[in-house]
Amino acid sequence: MKQNNFQRLLDKLTKIETSLLQDEKAHLLSEPYFQRFHQELTKVKTHAEEILTRNRTLKIGIIGQVKAGKSSFLNALVFDGEDILPQAATPMTAALTKIVYGEKAQAEVFFYTPQDWESGIERLANRYQSIFDEKWQGRRRQQQIASQQQPALSVQPDFVLQRAAAHEMEQEFPQETAAHQLLNMSRKCDVTVQDLPVSKVVLLNDMQEDLKAYIGAEGVYTPFVKYLVLQIDNPLLKGLEIVDTPGLGDPILSRSQKTNDFLIQCDLVFLLSVTSQFLNRDDLDLLQHTLPAEAIQKAVLVGTKFDQALLEDPSRNCRPLKEVVLATSKKIAQSARRTLERECDLAPQNKVMDKVKESLPPQFTSSILYRAAREVEQGKTLGTGEKHILSQMERRFTGVESDNPKFLMGLANINRLKKREFDKVHAEKEALIAMKSSTFAKEKRHVFLQQLDDMQLEAEKCLHTIQTEDLDMLQKKLVDSQNAMRSMHKQIRAAFEKCGLDTARQLIGIKNNINQLMEEFHDLPIKTDTREYHRTKEHWFRKDEHWTEIEHVKYAEVSAVIHNINAFVTRAETNVSQNLQLAIDIDRIRDEIKNIVVQAFLKSNAEFDEDDIAGPVELVLSRVTMPKFQIVQRDSYTDMIVKQFQSGVVEGQNIHQLALSQTRVLEKIAADIAGRLEQQAQEIQTTLTEQGLTFNDDVKAQIEARVHLLESHMQDRKQSAVAFTEFLKRLESYKNELRLSVEVGDDFV
Repeated sequence: MKQNNFQRLLDKLTKIETSLLQDEKAHLLSEPYFQRFHQELTKVKTHAEEILTRNRTLKIGIIGQVKAGKSSFLNALVFDGEDILPQAATPMTAALTKIVYGEKAQAEVFFYTPQDWESGIERLANRYQSIFDEKWQGRRRQQQIASQQQPALSVQPDFVLQRAAAHEMEQEFPQETAAHQLLNMSRKCDVTVQDLPVSKVVLLNDMQEDLKAYIGAEGVYTPFVKYLVLQIDNPLLKGLEIVDTPGLGDPILSRSQKTNDFLIQCDLVFLLSVTSQFLNRDDLDLLQHTLPAEAIQKAVLVGTKFDQALLEDPSRNCRPLKEVVLATSKKIAQSARRTLERECDLAPQNKVMDKVKESLPPQFTSSILYRAAREVEQGKTLGTGEKHILSQMERRFTGVESDNPKFLMGLANINRLKKREFDKVHAEKEALIAMKSSTFAKEKRHVFLQQLDDMQLEAEKCLHTIQTEDLDMLQKKLVDSQNAMRSMHKQIRAAFEKCGLDTARQLIGIKNNINQLMEEFHDLPIKTDTREYHRTKEHWFRKDEHWTEIEHVKYAEVSAVIHNINAFVTRAETNVSQNLQLAIDIDRIRDEIKNIVVQAFLKSNAEFDEDDIAGPVELVLSRVTMPKFQIVQRDSYTDMIVKQFQSGVVEGQNIHQLALSQTRVLEKIAADIAGRLEQQAQEIQTTLTEQGLTFNDDVKAQIEARVHLLESHMQDRKQSAVAFTEFLKRLESYKNELRLSVEVGDDFV
């Protein structure tokens, strides 16, 4: 599609908007009808030039949850395994980075403005402190009461209570937590946000060291960086831009908006998910609720940290590594297909999920094995992490060639993915850009046609009312509707409360399923290792004695417990997700409420057209949403095991201790999920109770606003009828103009 042809379409839309501004000033319809059009056109204009320019660079987004390994993946893919992109102090303080080609290594750094900082970050940080103080002091009071009732109970110190409150804050108030972390980091710096420009260019003589000042965990400018554009001399990047997102759903609004703006312009997206937790509930929520719908034109699904998934192989015997690689890849790919097919069935309107499903099967990578391969290849000493992974693999599998860089490269799969996907990207660049342009234009034209159609339907109803009714009839309708709303007030409130109670009961019932599931993951494989000891006893008067002692040592692997924990969390997530679909049926709640409204109007003998109340009721019901269920963060549970058993293998009495620790962690996971479900049940009851209390007033306000607008038009029926008739003609003309902008090959005509 040629840009100048799309520009003509934009010109048509701009002309329509100018005309609609006059209709808005005349108050022909309520404000939201016009505002939606203005907002959508502004959005299109913002992204049109970047998307529609034919000779532009191809834009690639790297997305995934925190700890999905995005930075490590890019360090392997773009920087040949060097840790150029440093780890942020916390996932919530990571900055967005755009990587482009350039002959001179440099970075353009964009900082928060003082307004961003004061009205956004400082305000949220203050809110964090207020809620945090309330939480930990509340825990302290509860502990004091409990200890008075049961003096034998041990009292936890304040720092333990504060740590628990901080963890709770991170889960419940991510925006406030991120702002709090940034503010704390900024206090350790020698500069303030007022000292910094909007942006600055930094020459990178030592890229790894120079970048640490801006995106490193201890960087002097790190807390103030909104995003940066990194320019490097790498032929792979010619004609490309790669956007490394800090994790979608960024708590800092201005930074999140910048991420969304970049992603909307992307032609290709690499979706990263940790292989051992592949496409878990957090990943699916990202795709369904956080990722902009326009962001995925084509997707590449990548499973990261494949080495961890291999080590979770449940077999008790040493198997050939190649066999485990094939079996693990196949199992995860099949599970991913089932997951995506289920989600597509549950949300058929979600185009993002369809695009991801088209990318199957996923590709699996290991950045740490890639780094190990490069270290072996260059004759360097392996790092601690690489040594640990390879020693674990040698113990678990046969056929591990730890000293063969070619073997490790193949297992890491980075070079194969790079060649396969980036060669394809370069070859299909023009086609991808054209496809993005075409799809973007068609989708947006459909949105505008729908909005104009909504305006037309509302204008036709208004014209009909003006032509067939009088002020007395209109006033009677208003009084009748008010009486009907009053008559159903208690029924509406009771219906919302009942829905909240029913939903809460079902959520509490899910706890029993989780506890039953837990029993399936207690098994801890015990293995036996045969060890030979060659003994010698020396004698001065006769020949020395030599003999061999054989010892059978029982041992268990920590990786088996990690596997059980991850498997339990995965099953629990799936169970909760499936049951939530049944428990939180928002459409059923809306249908029930709408039915109560219609029946109340029928019983009141009020003269009304269902359309007169459908619009206001639907507008209010669209605000009825449910709190989002927070899935547990499994890393915190596996860390409990890893920190306690660092060797990877335990023997003797330590086996019992490992099994006991596994049981305690599984029980804690079940208890935490149960706590979340109880909290969710309470939030849902509160939300629906509040909706029940305000629903009637909100609907009544909407109906009254519509009636008052019609009353103003009926002051001069003839003039208003002419105005609406002309308005309807213009709307039909606008729709025809957009319909005529049909796609013919590459052009819009």
